[in-house]
Amino acid sequence: MIVKNLEVSEIRAVKVDSKTKKASIQVLFTNDTPINMQIQLDADDYDVLMEKIIKQIKQEKRPVDDEQDDVLCGIAIVNVVNDDELRERTVKGLFQLEKKLDNFKRITRASEYMKAYGQLSTLEEVVYKKGH
Repeated sequence: MIVKNLEVSEIRAVKVDSKTKKASIQVLFTNDTPINMQIQLDADDYDVLMEKIIKQIKQEKRPVDDEQDDVLCGIAIVNVVNDDELRERTVKGLFQLEKKLDNFKRITRASEYMKAYGQLSTLEEVVYKKGH
């Protein structure tokens, strides 16, 4: 049996599509390599979205168990150490990101729209940062 402890240090939205409300996020760890994933921003239930994100983190970071003689061979556990803090703060960060997208859609002046579009296309929003 292998137990792997991960600590998420930061989650960033690196690319956001304002029309479909899809975001590419990058999850950075203090003790492992980062992973990228796609999410759908949905104001209905951010808790479900966080469950999906954590589940995907655990699937992608699941270690391979090579031991054949162990009674518990083939069992691998991935533990996200800062799980509670991650859930609480990331939900707030994703909500703020979606509000930015909603505000972008409400712009009616061409010059303001182009300025906001330029900002949105180069957006790299920190959704979660450990300890902040």
